[in-house]
Amino acid sequence: MFVAAHDRLTDDALITLSYARTLGLHGEWGMIPGIRSNSQTSPLNALLMGGLTAVVRSVMLACGLLWVASMAAVGGFTHAVARRLGAAPWAGAVAGVLLAGSPLMASTIGLESSLAAALMAAAAWGLVDRRVWVVGPVAGLFAITRPDLAVFAVVAVLLVGRSWWRAAGAGLLVVLPWCAFAWYVLGSLIPDSFMFKTGTVWLDRAGGDEYTAFTMLNGPLLYLHYHPVETVLSLAVAAAGIVGCAWLARSGGPARRVALLLGVGSLLYWLALVAVDPGPCHWYYAPPMAALGIGGVLAAASVPLGRQQRLVGAAVVLVLGFAVVAAGRPFPVSGPEISPNYATAADYAAIAAGLPDGPVASPGEIGALAYHCDGRCVVLDPFSDEGLAAPIIRYQVDQAGDGLVGALLRWNYTHYDPAPPVEVTRQLWFRDGANARPTSPPTRSWQIGSRWHPDGEITLNPVDRHPWIVE
Repeated sequence: MFVAAHDRLTDDALITLSYARTLGLHGEWGMIPGIRSNSQTSPLNALLMGGLTAVVRSVMLACGLLWVASMAAVGGFTHAVARRLGAAPWAGAVAGVLLAGSPLMASTIGLESSLAAALMAAAAWGLVDRRVWVVGPVAGLFAITRPDLAVFAVVAVLLVGRSWWRAAGAGLLVVLPWCAFAWYVLGSLIPDSFMFKTGTVWLDRAGGDEYTAFTMLNGPLLYLHYHPVETVLSLAVAAAGIVGCAWLARSGGPARRVALLLGVGSLLYWLALVAVDPGPCHWYYAPPMAALGIGGVLAAASVPLGRQQRLVGAAVVLVLGFAVVAAGRPFPVSGPEISPNYATAADYAAIAAGLPDGPVASPGEIGALAYHCDGRCVVLDPFSDEGLAAPIIRYQVDQAGDGLVGALLRWNYTHYDPAPPVEVTRQLWFRDGANARPTSPPTRSWQIGSRWHPDGEITLNPVDRHPWIVE
């Protein structure tokens, strides 16, 4: 799976790879060496990938090793849970293959979804026998993997029982070192991207005549339009998991704790994201789909033997569906099976190769451009330059007012001291893009296109002022 996907990762995955490469090869925290940023929403993913990069000297190889290890951990921990529940021994292998082959999970390679799935399986294994010193550290790792995954951490800690406070203490011991570093050195416990990605609405015609607002609540409808088969197959995994978790919960004992972690945790996680509303990016749906997928497999492995054969047959049909979708795509593949990006990874690689040396303002998608520039050219926007994120953050803090949220945000940014933004004289711009329209004629243009945005164009224009500077 990774060999087939490694050169077509989604744009945000390449943001993480840029962070890991900068950390592993230069010992700095940021997308670009020498320019600090704090937009990485998954510190643990970047730290692990960066550590592997320091050893193997290739961030793409490090990404592959981490992804394969995470999928193997899903299989291993699910197998251990199945043994304890007296379920069929094939549960681990099916869970690993089912998640690895899912179009949604395969489209998030490089992001933290696989790591989150591994932690969910590990937490389920800890809860089977209420292993406090497993659940506690895993809960801390949830919070470092993504702040919103703390929902699963809270559910896991509460399900431990009377020793929940020990699990909570162990989790805090794991998470506090990163919190201290982020607060004192990076200037914020939360990533900068949280401040300019919440409350986001996507406007899209989705086959109609009028624009419709899409959020986390109705986002799956958008993916059903652009990626119908892939979305249905991914939703089938989640639907089977909902039924499976409900069935496991009726069994009581350890099975109920596992079902509540995977089922209730998924529901609360989704509700939290609906409340925060970061925009319906496909990878936000991956953690609950992974949790429900594990729950569905465990339930299928726990039913009587006669029914197991039929359920395994259904799983085989689902995996064959994944294979048919993958085999039916044109070769060489141009991007992930599910992707809302304006251009393909190959498009961005060609653009990066044609950029002049030095800094240039991003057109709005920065991951692949920054990754393929690799220090020769420098692509800048609020994700890669904290000086460009600072005005947005200050505005959001001011808007929070004098209440509790405002007080917490002001405390969070006690040590916030961003560097001034890097100056640019050139700008990349999407035709019909959202950032500042250039006033000078383009010096170069590239034709781009994806399933969501066919027949697009990116131009390189000289600029008098940085288009991402917010007054």
